[in-house]
Amino acid sequence: MAHVQHSSVIPIPKHDLYEFLSDYRKRTRIMPPDIVLELTSLPLDLKKGVEHEFKLTRFGLSYSFSLIVESCEQDQSIIERAQFSYFEEWVNSIRFEDHGEKATLLTNAIDYKIPFGVLGALADDLFIKKDMQRILEFSHNKIKSFFT
Repeated sequence: MAHVQHSSVIPIPKHDLYEFLSDYRKRTRIMPPDIVLELTSLPLDLKKGVEHEFKLTRFGLSYSFSLIVESCEQDQSIIERAQFSYFEEWVNSIRFEDHGEKATLLTNAIDYKIPFGVLGALADDLFIKKDMQRILEFSHNKIKSFFT
């Protein structure tokens, strides 16, 4: 499995940041401009087993996928697994840690597996990993912009 990770300090208490990211409608607002993400299912409370359906459009191509909440601990973490995505496996672990009284250290760690064997590994080395890192950095900066 491949791995990308990004951490940054967000200037709000972790409870508020957890609540923000628990609302999957807000996930559509933190993507880079070259990615259009739409929530296609009704918004649901965040709890284990809940499935959120999305449509992603990029490079003129669209596909649907689901994020299934594998676990969530109030104000601590959210772990979600993609289903029906173009990744063979994709798990996003989101951690929330106090960083002073009014700030949170937000960490996204994504473990993933690209299909297509050697060709998939080559694509990952050449651009997928860098692109995923760019998306995480953009998302963290976009989240910060809502609270500064």
